[in-house]
Amino acid sequence: MVHGRCECTHNTKGLNCEECEDFFNDLPWKPALGKQTNACKKCHCNNHATNCHFDQAVYEHSGRVSGGVCDNCQHNTQGYHCEECAPFFYRDPNEDIQSPYVCKPCDCDPRGSLDDGICDAIGDEESDVEAGACHCKRHVSGRRCDQCKEGFWNFNESNPDGCQSCTCNILGTVNNAGCNVYTGECICKRLVTGRDCNQCIPETYGLSETHEGCTACNCHPGGSLDNNCDVITGQCRCRPHMQGRDCAEPKQHYFIPTLHKVLEAEMPGTICDHYSSAGNCSVVIPYCDKVCRRTR
Repeated sequence: MVHGRCECTHNTKGLNCEECEDFFNDLPWKPALGKQTNACKKCHCNNHATNCHFDQAVYEHSGRVSGGVCDNCQHNTQGYHCEECAPFFYRDPNEDIQSPYVCKPCDCDPRGSLDDGICDAIGDEESDVEAGACHCKRHVSGRRCDQCKEGFWNFNESNPDGCQSCTCNILGTVNNAGCNVYTGECICKRLVTGRDCNQCIPETYGLSETHEGCTACNCHPGGSLDNNCDVITGQCRCRPHMQGRDCAEPKQHYFIPTLHKVLEAEMPGTICDHYSSAGNCSVVIPYCDKVCRRTR
């Protein structure tokens, strides 16, 4: 005692050292008992506050470990220990929790984000949550919710889903990548055409999941009228007496002569004379579109 006033220790203050010093309110004040000092404990505010108070409910909830509550957290922080970022801010994983720059503002695109532009305050790899990631509309993606998801286009703030669906035929689209995010035009495979990639190009057929999307008609150059075929079945347009998908086969009772016999057909009158004594069946010469028959 000095002139009736105690000389306080153990982070206490008051006429009789009956209370804890400012910012030493993490534990309730207790008098010292023998060698047990029961010193007042400094609040833990991560360097984001200079004042705190003791809260009995917080103390009980912690299992009587810590009851200090920080006051007026700075640097966009909040929480009992200023350990959280305030709404519309997120914790930068590259900054220490005690750094004045640990909490960064959310940067959500208002056209594609929800919840007034709030973002995830902390990251969680197990839950695949990224710190600072905004909450996007249904058809919008990106950390800032600033782009359409694959398969969608026409990013528009007035759209409640953010973007509208592409109308691409998945069979004809490259890697099912969807459409141009600005025009809605689909990205077609090599043998596919149309705004929605739903048509085979000329001289091809059978839109499918194959790498090129369609299959070449490959109509027989001698047995078909041209190289165009049915876009679904692939059936070529055959010349008379020819058959098969590609018109490469003669019909029954007809045959295709060898090359030297075809050359003979170029000389008028010789081919019929040749086959009048050569056999008892008919011949189809698709290369010159001429049919000669032997009269029995």
